[in-house]
Parts: sequence; C-alpha cells; structure tokens
Amino acid sequence: MRIGIFTDTYLPDINGVASSSHILRNELVKHGHDVLVVTTEIKKGTEYIDDDNVYRLSGIELKNLYDYRLSSFFSLKAMAKIKAMDLDVIHVQTEFSIGIFGKIVAHLLNIPVVYTYHTQYEDYVHYAPVIGKIEPMQPLLKKGVSWISRIYGDNCTELVAPSVKTKEILETYGIENDIHVIPTGLELERFEASNLNEQQLTEVKKECGTYESSAFTLIFLGRVAPEKSIDMVISALPYLKDAVPEIRLVVVGGGPGLDELKTLAVDLDVEDKVYFAGPKDGTVVPYYYHACDAFISASTSETQGLTYIEAMAAGLPVLARYDKNLDGIIQNQSNGYFFEDLDSLVACVKQLLATNLAQMKQQAYADSKQYSSEVFYEKIYDVYKKAILHKHYSYKIDNISARPNEMCEVVLKLDNHHISLHLPEKYVLAHQLEIGQVIEQDTFKDMQTYEFVVKGYKKALKYLTTRDYTKKQMIEKLEKTGDYESQYIEIIISLLEDKKLIDDENFALDYVKRTSRMGMGIRKSIRKLKEKGISDEVIEIVKANYSRAIDVETAQEMVRKIYRNNKTRSKAALKHAVRDKLFYNGYEPDVIEEAMADIPFELNDQFERQLLHKELEKAKKKYSAKYTGRELQNKIFVYLSRKGFEYDLIKEVSEEGNEDFGSND
Repeated sequence: MRIGIFTDTYLPDINGVASSSHILRNELVKHGHDVLVVTTEIKKGTEYIDDDNVYRLSGIELKNLYDYRLSSFFSLKAMAKIKAMDLDVIHVQTEFSIGIFGKIVAHLLNIPVVYTYHTQYEDYVHYAPVIGKIEPMQPLLKKGVSWISRIYGDNCTELVAPSVKTKEILETYGIENDIHVIPTGLELERFEASNLNEQQLTEVKKECGTYESSAFTLIFLGRVAPEKSIDMVISALPYLKDAVPEIRLVVVGGGPGLDELKTLAVDLDVEDKVYFAGPKDGTVVPYYYHACDAFISASTSETQGLTYIEAMAAGLPVLARYDKNLDGIIQNQSNGYFFEDLDSLVACVKQLLATNLAQMKQQAYADSKQYSSEVFYEKIYDVYKKAILHKHYSYKIDNISARPNEMCEVVLKLDNHHISLHLPEKYVLAHQLEIGQVIEQDTFKDMQTYEFVVKGYKKALKYLTTRDYTKKQMIEKLEKTGDYESQYIEIIISLLEDKKLIDDENFALDYVKRTSRMGMGIRKSIRKLKEKGISDEVIEIVKANYSRAIDVETAQEMVRKIYRNNKTRSKAALKHAVRDKLFYNGYEPDVIEEAMADIPFELNDQFERQLLHKELEKAKKKYSAKYTGRELQNKIFVYLSRKGFEYDLIKEVSEEGNEDFGSND
C-alpha cells in the first residue's frame, strides 16, 4: 500500500503529534508499505537528517505555538512527487496548512482521507493573537473550534480518535462520521534499559544531577506551555523539600512558558531543585526517563498522553492530574497515582515514596505493553483498508420519508455509515427510488449533486426576492456561505440564467436607467457595472442603448439645484464646484458643458459683496497673527482669488473698508 502522512509537525519536534506520525511511518515501512511524509521545514539551526521519503514545505514558525509552523496550502513541486507515488490513502494528522494541503490533494486526485484528531483545540484558544487573550471572547472561539472540528470530522473518509474521551468530545460537536478509537502505539523497545548505551546514560544522569545521588527525581517531558500546568508541579516543591530534602524536578522540553517557569522557581526559592533541560532529540529522550525516578504531569489538555506511556515503558510510575483520557493507562495505586490539585499532588508524592517503588515500576512497565506500535499499526491498517473500500462502495437505500414542501429524505446506508439526502418528490418518482435499492457510486454522486443544486437554487431564489444580482454577485454570495463547491455553483447559475432569473444584460440596462434618474452619469454607471462583474460585451450593449439626452437633462437639473442652494460660493467658485460635482457623478465633459450652458451663474452684486466680506474676515483672522502690511495684503488677496472672487471686486471692497494691514516695520 502507498500511504501519504500529512502533518504540520514532525521530528525533530518534540510533541505527541510528531511522535505519533513518526511511529506510524516506521511501522508502515517495517511492514513493507511505501510511505511519503509531507510536513513543514526543519527549524533553522537544527541538526537533523530526515528518513527517506520525507518532503518538507517551507513554513513560518508560530511563536505562540512552540514547534508548530504554517506552510503554504499548496505546492506544485510536492504535488508532482505525490502524483508520482500514486497514493492509495492520505492520512492527515493536523488541521492547518499541511492538513489543508492533504485534503486538497485528496480531492484533486480522488484519494480517500483518514483523519486523526490529535489535539483538543478548545484548550488552546488563548493562543489566538489578541482576541484569544480576551476572556469573554474565549467561549465564542471555542464554539468556532468545535465548528471547524465538525467540518473536518465529517469531510473525511474515516475518522480516528486516540481515546474514548476524545471520541465523546467530537460527538458533542455534532460529528456524524463514525469514529475509530485507536490509541497511538509506541516503539516500546526504545525505552528499555537493555537498549541504552551505559556511557550515554551516565552523561545524562550527570547533566540532570542524578548520578551517584540519592535525590528522588521527578521528570516532566513535553511542550512547556500554560495548558501543561507545570507551574503546579514547581509550586509543590516548597511543600515537599522539608519531607523530601533531596527532591528534584527535571523539565525536558521547550515552549512559550519556559521563561515564566524559570522565574517562578526563583521566586519560590527552589531554583536548585529544578533543572530545565530544554528540548531534546527523540533519540535521547529514553535516557532522560531512565535518569529519573518517576514521571509527573499536571496537564489538562491531553488527548491520549504518549509521554505517560513512554515513561511507563521506561519503568517509571506516573503521577498525573486526573483526566478521563488517562483511564485505562494509569491504574491508581498500581502503576501510579492520580491527583486533582496542589494539595493532593503533594500527598501523592509522599505516598509514592512510602510505597514499594520497585513493584510499582515493574507494574508500570508491564502495563505499557498493551500500547505497542505493532497493535497500533494493525488497527490503523484496518482503517486504511476500510477507507479505500469506501471509495468503491455501493449504498443501499435504508429509508424514504416525506418532508414538507414536496421534498423527501432518502437515507442511504453502508455498514454503519448513514447519509441523508433531501431530494424533491418528483426526483424520487422519476428515478423510481425505493427502500432496499442498491445505489452505485456514480448514481450516488449524481443524487448528491442534485441535492446540493436544489438546496443552492432555493437559497439563490431567496436572495433574489430582496434584490437583483449579477452573475458574479450571485456566485460570490453562494461561495461566501461555504456550503457549495464550484461545480455545484456553476450548475445553479446555469439554471438561474436559463430561467432569466439572472440576466446581466437586463440588469445592466435597468441599472443605467435607474442610476441616471438618480443623477449618475454613464461613465460612473459603467465603472460600477464592471465592479459588479458585467462583461465587456454587455457594457458595449449598454453604451449602444445610452441616451445622451437623458444624461444632459439630469445633469441640468443637478446644476439648477446647486445654483439655487448656493449660500457661500462666489460665481467662479460655484462654477468650479458644479463641474467637480458633475464629474464625480460620472458625467462626460461635453455633457457637463452643455448642462451648464443654460445657467447664467449670475449672482446679485450685493450678495457677492456680502460673501466677499465674510471671506475677507476669515482671511484676516487666518493670516494677521503671522503677517502684516504688504505681506498680509498679498496673502489675503491670494486667498480671496482662490475663492473665486475677481481682483477688481477684492480691491474695491478692501478700499471701501479702509483696510489697514499694518506695517512691515
């Protein structure tokens, strides 16, 4: 089988998704399958050599989400490589850039998609830039997250969740797709002491301060971020150091919360008890487990908790904040302890020290065996086979029931999958659909297309009851809903055009008539029509039907109105304002001149003098603080001239008023 694994994060990143994707890749290759991993580029400065068939797209690191990068949603070079491999199935591990690319590839090449929901994104909404920091907005963001998850969950061939709790969360989102619960498996042998290099283990112990030390050392390994609640663990140390003087905490990993935790350790006077190892390559991670005595995590955002199982495979008991996802992994008081808050965390550490630690380590190691990568592979491979089968299926009609408005609900079934289609009664009768009838894939696609077209056609009719639309406007309106793919929209538009419910030519002719009456010239009308998507061919028809006489008439009326309402402008300024207004409204220059020709633009002498006096006073206030004498006079004369007053009138009014502009001395 040829499988494509699409993920935004991959080794050398340290997180559950990266680990799960790598483990899956290794198991598939081990069982003879061809695997292509499509992911984002390695962070600069990282020394890491990829396995065969890993294709990396350039990406942008998200500072708020450590180890996560965004790439472009499409790559022609990657597409060529994917086509060459002729993939049988695509397995999408993440929802964003690479995940979207995987969905696009699957759609273009008709490849079934398996989607694993790794991350409970409701716990991460606070990372959203700006808006995520506003607490009242977080419920809205969580609602958006659930909507996105539902869209993803229902738009894949098969859906995988790593735990029962995750499945139940997805079901609350309204996902109708069947959900396979498959815990991620681990390459457990990597964590066994017999497979470690003794010298390297000694070096790691020295680094962590546990070599030849009697200190009881707890380890946290994972992304260092607020949702992991590592601050709770550090806050417990002051309460433990009296009872366990040599207690120690090793934090392995990097992330956005690292600096805050270092500051917290200093503030609590336990900086000598905490060692921040930073992010580590997956190949050395087992050594850090074996350098410590027990694993601890107060995380509230796990979908499965791979690091818990890794620690158990290394023979470490686990202290964990209770989460339903961990039921079945951690057996309280057998291979570890659950706690719920700071007080119970402190009590659990003390209880762990008082128990038979060697026996608990053995039990943790034994319990980890059920999460082997081999079992993981077998379950995922079964899902792949089912996904491929579903690309070549036949549906059987399970039920047909009447619905309002002469519609029918047709329910089709394959295995445990049910899909409901809402079709007109006339379609059901015309195609003689009946319960028990087998529907081949091509027929099913036709039925699905018909449903989408009918739904979209009714939506378009609803829009058209409020106003007329051009072809472009209706396409954009339907696209904006997000409910209809382009091929369905094309059919809907074609039906609307056949029935003359959308007619760009009539729309354009009516628009010009209407806007002309409202005082818009042909030039502006044509520009607006082009913005609405009217073609050049239709524009030529509009021009051929254009009545210049109507434009002149409406322009004249506008000129008369401006002339009648003039209260502040001089004769010259008034003419200028009229020309500007008509030009802005889209009238051609020759139409403007003809419309203005019949208006005398004569102002009462007394009125114009009054206007001049007002403007003279304004000019004096404006310039007298800075200028005097001849300079002031010149400034005022220029100001009044720009206002459209004639030089002789300005001089006359100034002399009449015996204007004194002061001295330049």
